[in-house]
Amino acid sequence: MQLYTALIADVKNSKTYDITERNKIQLYIKDCIDVLNCIFNPKMERLVIFSGGDELQGLFSTTVSAYLYLRLLSLLLFPVQIRAGLGVGAWTVKVENGSSTEQDGPAYHFARKAIEDVYGMQTQRYRIQGEKSDSLLNAILNASYDLCTQQSYLQNFTMLLLEYMYPFTDETNINADKFKALKNLIKDKYDNEIGLKGGKRLNSKNTRQIYRINDGEMNVSDKIWISETDREFEDMLLKKGMAAKISRAIGTTRQNVDKMIKNGNIIAIRSLDLAAIKYILKTYEEN
Repeated sequence: MQLYTALIADVKNSKTYDITERNKIQLYIKDCIDVLNCIFNPKMERLVIFSGGDELQGLFSTTVSAYLYLRLLSLLLFPVQIRAGLGVGAWTVKVENGSSTEQDGPAYHFARKAIEDVYGMQTQRYRIQGEKSDSLLNAILNASYDLCTQQSYLQNFTMLLLEYMYPFTDETNINADKFKALKNLIKDKYDNEIGLKGGKRLNSKNTRQIYRINDGEMNVSDKIWISETDREFEDMLLKKGMAAKISRAIGTTRQNVDKMIKNGNIIAIRSLDLAAIKYILKTYEEN
């Protein structure tokens, strides 16, 4: 029996933003899911859409594509936080040409259970659920998430640059031709200060560094192949000249980028995420 993965996510505490900021966030989320739907289209059975209020849902043919989608969406929206449930199971009610909200089956039921469990938990914001709970994967996902929430806005921006210039990828789950659209989402987020509340603007007196993105230098530099085996994570994630390339893309020093990477725990976060990806590939994709 083929298994699918349903994603159900919502925006946490969206009502704490004023109406102008909330509208800006809502429009940005729409832009994000439009781009991510194109990037992950090869493994999407039903596009991610708004299913009511601040809730999103979609259906994927692989668990790894659902997770890769979720982690990029979460990074793009930071500091706006999302909660999410991933459900792995059958897709039994198939409405031809219908959206995700018109479909049903155990994958959706497990995703709903997962996110409802999140609502009652203090230490988890993501959960994956199938016929059995997966406490190990849930621990890895939330360890990464917790480190992400401790980042500053500029540390998150630096991490997004790494995600674009050194992306996790493979030959089946991602449409590489559409990936370059991610660059505009990153620029829009930073230029429009998406998610920052009124008193925390980047152009305040307390901000030491305002980056300026150089389009000509912000390019995909070296892909990290998630299916690659028998290599240490450090060898996969620490690329020669990485900080220098990022510094040229945003007009700052290599030392400043190194500091952002270190203080933002960026390599640690990406190591945890790569561990989660490898675990998903082994546990959910091979069986």
